Amino acid sequence: MKELLPALLAFGWLLALSAPAFTSDCEDKDAIWSASTDKARYVIYGTDGLNMFSDVTLEQWRNQKLAWRTSGELTCSSGVVACYLVLTNNLNAPTNGTSVIIEKIDENGDGVGDWVVFAGLQSALWYAGGAKVEWFNSFVPEDEGDRQTAPNIFQLDSCRLSALPAPTVLAPNVTLPPVTVGPVYADPAICKAFRSANGFAPPVENDGFWWMDDERVVGMEWECRIAKRTAISLDLACSGEGETWNETKKFRSGNGWVEIDDSRCRL
Repeated sequence: MKELLPALLAFGWLLALSAPAFTSDCEDKDAIWSASTDKARYVIYGTDGLNMFSDVTLEQWRNQKLAWRTSGELTCSSGVVACYLVLTNNLNAPTNGTSVIIEKIDENGDGVGDWVVFAGLQSALWYAGGAKVEWFNSFVPEDEGDRQTAPNIFQLDSCRLSALPAPTVLAPNVTLPPVTVGPVYADPAICKAFRSANGFAPPVENDGFWWMDDERVVGMEWECRIAKRTAISLDLACSGEGETWNETKKFRSGNGWVEIDDSRCRL
């Protein structure tokens, strides 16, 4: 546990000066954690949170666009239980990956880690040649010596969409738009127009996001099918005004809301 001590000491100072950025509305297994530097934002989440046997995804975002993504897993030792994050790296020699001890801190005792400390993650990845990543949105390494690392301390950020509760009845005598799947999240102005007209009649001047469900994101004169959803991004296949295109949008969610880029929609 010696390698964990410096990170925990640094965390103590950080905790004294900070407060949790997000009040959890989900279980630990559905949580997302984030960390930021002056150049980028990092997020980490897993198929079962940051718990044993979970498949983990670590991403870097720049200017609200996904820059790179890498994967790993959570393992725990027997006996004196210690858990490790193992990430793929760029070492030329055979390796099982970069392994660092993980410690979760639950400040309020609600069962969700408010902070996560990865002991020496940044330096461990650096000396392993950097994380082995997949690049997105035309981002590339700055030069041949550019190594992809991540901060040692992450903070609870938000919940995965799958953790959100199903909506109750929106309003009396209101029917949802056709072919919707699962909960429907809409721009508040769209909701107001929809309810006042007792039908789906949004104002034409609203040219941003109108609404989304489990399969689609819809706006004025365009519609995108969700090809892939992670905890913090949407890969979209879009069509509109006679054109088709693919794009990736920043995504996050909380209790009763979703956010695409900087546009927030509610149940």
